[in-house]
Amino acid sequence: MVGYSDGRYCDTKGTNEKVLTSHPTAGHEQEDMSGIDQPQVVHTNLRSASSVRQAIGERRISRRATIAAAAIGMAGIGGLGFSVLGSSHATEIHSWEDLHNVRNDLGADYILMTNLDADSPGYDDFAGPGADGGAGWEPIRTFTGNFDGDGYTIGDLVIDRGQNDVGLFGETSSTSTITDLILSDPDVTGGRDVGAIVGAHNGTVTDSFVLGGSVTSATTSTDGHIGGFVGVLYAGEILRSGTSATVFAEDAGEVGGFGGDMAGSAGVEQGYALGDVTADTRVGGLFGDANGGSDIINCYATGAVTGDSAVGGLLGREEGGEVDIVDSYWDEGTTGQSDGIGDPYSGDKGTPLSTDEMTGEDAAVNMIGFDFDDTWHLVVDGQGINPIPRADGYPVLQGVDVGTQLDAQGVEWDNPSILRIDSGGDVTISNVTVDGGDE
Repeated sequence: MVGYSDGRYCDTKGTNEKVLTSHPTAGHEQEDMSGIDQPQVVHTNLRSASSVRQAIGERRISRRATIAAAAIGMAGIGGLGFSVLGSSHATEIHSWEDLHNVRNDLGADYILMTNLDADSPGYDDFAGPGADGGAGWEPIRTFTGNFDGDGYTIGDLVIDRGQNDVGLFGETSSTSTITDLILSDPDVTGGRDVGAIVGAHNGTVTDSFVLGGSVTSATTSTDGHIGGFVGVLYAGEILRSGTSATVFAEDAGEVGGFGGDMAGSAGVEQGYALGDVTADTRVGGLFGDANGGSDIINCYATGAVTGDSAVGGLLGREEGGEVDIVDSYWDEGTTGQSDGIGDPYSGDKGTPLSTDEMTGEDAAVNMIGFDFDDTWHLVVDGQGINPIPRADGYPVLQGVDVGTQLDAQGVEWDNPSILRIDSGGDVTISNVTVDGGDE
């Protein structure tokens, strides 16, 4: 990847260039070029209380305040929920070995400085199929710090372990934050509590994405907790994130396209899952199981959902009380499910839509509650966003690289014009067409 569609700087693979798209997407201000060599990245993990729906606001505010207070105690910084990464206090990650060494200081701040994949130094030793005697990547556990992916991609990660709590991060604490991270084509196999980014999650994840790949488990537990993004949310939140990973755990229960299970103190908002899901019981396009009091808000699912019992387009089972499902949708055709919840506690929830109703301009009419000004982009053939899609698609998140999300849907797109500034200060503009009109 040479650049990102949201206007951030990055190192181009194999070069010393910096890149900046010349037309940042909505919601992102163009960055000051004077700071190109050492960008300062500031992320907020809490939203204004005014955005919280009245019916569930008090509980969600309390949960976020708890997370923020813990984070402040760890980092010793003022303000609520701010993680100031990209500063001199963050440890830079340039290689697979650097990433592996996160486990040596689990409470520190980290920032990813480049894409990592099968061609990056240290892959065979730390993240490839031959690493650690054939077990691949050793999950990071228990992470208590702050990890800023800065929009870069970790690709080709392989994990093949029979243990529990498996993912890039095996387990995260309530003080942890993970933000702005893309995980591409992971191959993750584990026991229980298995997810691509986190196996067992207790903190906060924002603006992150899993592109393709697979999450697999051979467990026969009905509480398998297997998901394409996260295995299980014991607490905390995941905001503005998505996945297109395929999930396969044919003998397990509590398996979902996004996550396997979610406790009553947890929530997911502005998330989506595109990948197919296959399991035995408690199987959902978004989550396999969710406990009463948990939140699913402004989410959608589109992948095929297959199971023997308690199967739903959004949720397999609603357990022990009512789950707050607000303005969330599933594609009735592609999921193959007519019910939003396979085993409802208090009546079906969510809204079934057709593919046509969820894609292109029609999404704005039918997906009520989605904020297409500040959070979501419509995907309309030939217009609206940067890069430019060449077909209609499902909505994508503004805070995650748009090209990555279009790739996840199989929607072709055209590169925007890109401004390149190399280490010597030379400027090159590419992918620009100028129509001079009639002579």
